[in-house]
Amino acid sequence: MAISIIGILGFLYSIRHHARLKGELRRRVEAERRAAWLAEHDVLTGLANRRQLAQFIHDIDSQSANAQPRLAVFSIDLDGFKNLNDLLGHAAGDDLLIGMALRLTTAFPQETVVRLGGDEFLVIADRARFDDPAATAGTLHAAITEPMTLQEGGSEIGLGVSIGVSLYPDHAETLRETIRKADMAMYAAKHGQDQPVRLFDAKLEASMREQKEIEEHFLIALDADEIYLDYQPVFDTQRNGVVSLEALARWTSPKHGPIGPDIFVKLAEGLGRIRVMTDRLLRRACHDALSWPTAARLSFNLSPAELADRHCASRILNTLSQAEFPPTRLEIELTETSVFETNEDAVRILTALRDAGVAIVIDDFGAGYANFSRLSALSFDSFKISPRLIQQLDHDPRCREIVRTILDLANRLGVRAIAEGVETERQREILRSLGCTLVQGNIFSPPVAALAAPELLRAFPQV
Repeated sequence: MAISIIGILGFLYSIRHHARLKGELRRRVEAERRAAWLAEHDVLTGLANRRQLAQFIHDIDSQSANAQPRLAVFSIDLDGFKNLNDLLGHAAGDDLLIGMALRLTTAFPQETVVRLGGDEFLVIADRARFDDPAATAGTLHAAITEPMTLQEGGSEIGLGVSIGVSLYPDHAETLRETIRKADMAMYAAKHGQDQPVRLFDAKLEASMREQKEIEEHFLIALDADEIYLDYQPVFDTQRNGVVSLEALARWTSPKHGPIGPDIFVKLAEGLGRIRVMTDRLLRRACHDALSWPTAARLSFNLSPAELADRHCASRILNTLSQAEFPPTRLEIELTETSVFETNEDAVRILTALRDAGVAIVIDDFGAGYANFSRLSALSFDSFKISPRLIQQLDHDPRCREIVRTILDLANRLGVRAIAEGVETERQREILRSLGCTLVQGNIFSPPVAALAAPELLRAFPQV
């Protein structure tokens, strides 16, 4: 009897043990399946990730020429995603990315849709299903830029999207190279004018090759400390004296000649070298200005990208301290658009500089959009009226009234208004009739080399 009971218990135990083993095996298989899925998919959106893309590229590029499919590659990048993240928070940003993934998979249900990371996506589509890839990209752009309502907070936002298109094997012998060329087209679309969709072509490739060459030459020039400064004075016509000198960054490429700061400053920002360039140029500007009469102020342009660095104010003040240059002799210029797009960190940076005695100047005022509620929240000392307004004074009465209004605004706010880009005697006379006495432009003095600045200052009193 006892033996029978033991036998029965052993049998039941073996059944339970077998069931546990099966359960453990199921869990292990599921975990392995889940791990395999995670290895090849983006966790947030569920789209394919870079690892799965790499395998896809390997599979296509390993095929013989006769077996190669005809593909269209769409490189997609959201415009202003970082600003949205800063404004609404990361949860809202995640909602946007999930919504974008859904729109892409809806538009391309049978194709390979990849999230490369951040706000970058890639679609690889079989051209057999699309007659005209460029037209498809245009239709896609219209569909995915429709306003989207976010679950987080219920905000409805409009999307800006840049799309680059390239064709395989038409534009490249490998899929990997085709994707690179789609990226090139996307980059051109993002930085072009009113052309959010761009199809790759040979002209674009030549342009991008030249751009890459300029980037390489710029990095060499920056490392060799070949970016230099000229100086252009701001005059007080009422007292016939110099108020300040603006430091203007200059660079001459050995192959492409003079490159404007509007180009190489953006290069420095995009290449992550803007802090290096700013620190070096400010140090050099302080050294130059120490040879000027102490009444002459130094005006220095700050890239908007610098306002993303929370240590920007301390870096600037440390540079001044090391150069033994008084903060009260420095003016920091920021464009109107960058000032009105500042977040709270940027406001703290500008406040810290101003508290230390540095003057804040809003440059290119009137060229963008003046957010007057934002204007009232900022502390600044001067603004420069945009040259685009000044250059139309001769022939456009409306511009005269706009300039008159800006001058009146400056007077009521207790700040200085400087007319920038004065080129003709007629402009000078109109500004004088409007009561504008602070001017800058080639009619008074073009930019001069650093060595010539002291001589220029000796010719005029400093006011």
